[in-house]
Amino acid sequence: MNSEKRVKIIAEIANAHQGSYDAMKALIKASTKAGADIIKFQIYKYDYIATKDYYQYEDYKKLFFRKELWSEFIDYTKTLHKEIAVDILDEWGFNIAKEKRKDISYVKITPSIFLDDTLCENIFTLNLKTFVGVGGYKFHEIDTFLKKYEKYRSNLVLFLGFQGFPTDLKNINISRIVYYKNKFECEIGFADHCDAEAEKEMRMLIPQFALIAGARYIEKHITLNRKSKGYDYYSALEPKEFKDMIRKIKRALLIFGKPYHLNKEEENYRDLFRKIVYRNDVKQGTIIKKEDLGLRRADKEGLFASDLPNIVGKNEQK
Repeated sequence: MNSEKRVKIIAEIANAHQGSYDAMKALIKASTKAGADIIKFQIYKYDYIATKDYYQYEDYKKLFFRKELWSEFIDYTKTLHKEIAVDILDEWGFNIAKEKRKDISYVKITPSIFLDDTLCENIFTLNLKTFVGVGGYKFHEIDTFLKKYEKYRSNLVLFLGFQGFPTDLKNINISRIVYYKNKFECEIGFADHCDAEAEKEMRMLIPQFALIAGARYIEKHITLNRKSKGYDYYSALEPKEFKDMIRKIKRALLIFGKPYHLNKEEENYRDLFRKIVYRNDVKQGTIIKKEDLGLRRADKEGLFASDLPNIVGKNEQK
């Protein structure tokens, strides 16, 4: 699927690298081979994202990559001709995104920084396509946010879905895609975090449902081996599964079609429609009356019933 398609698939690496340089490189390569359009990273520093007494502080230290390594990962991804998205979780991550701005196509305001006015303003000034994660926020809070940053609206994508470790099916709420798209008149993205192990059928169907509901971007976690668990494995697909998901989304796109377009087969089908024919012999120069005409199956060059107003009351010219 090319860059002009109506939906883009995001491979969310998040912390599936487990802090390993080799695993990160392998995940980038696997995401590319699986067919993802966008590869998304979470860039942060442990003492910027949390205080030392926070229960995940030591985990953040374990998962940390130096700035030089992030630059290398981004450069490597670019060599694979993939678009890059970056979750902004703190000021440290923002500064790296700012430095590598020319190589990044998307940034994300995560729900955790949604109410940080200074950081959000800084992110918008990067003038990149900006995903805004709204999982956990109420309608009026989102409305207030959009009004506050109205001048950045053209670059903004509302991103629905939240990580429930994993998210129960009853909390997926695909209907919000339709509702928010209509109410806020924004592009919509959807991040699916259903249980990838327990919901083998739904993990493939939910992205298709999101597409049909109107999501422009579909995000899914990827992992090298879900059975090894570690960080961010709950909703993650393994590379072969990710590739299969994309294949199914392509099929859904085929079925979804184009709303204002008759395909060649439909055009040919119109040849079977009944055409306007004369019921009686009408002499040249006679004014054509409605009762002179009928509808029958005829050759494909005939006129359709919709052309009746253009014929009745006119002179026969044959």
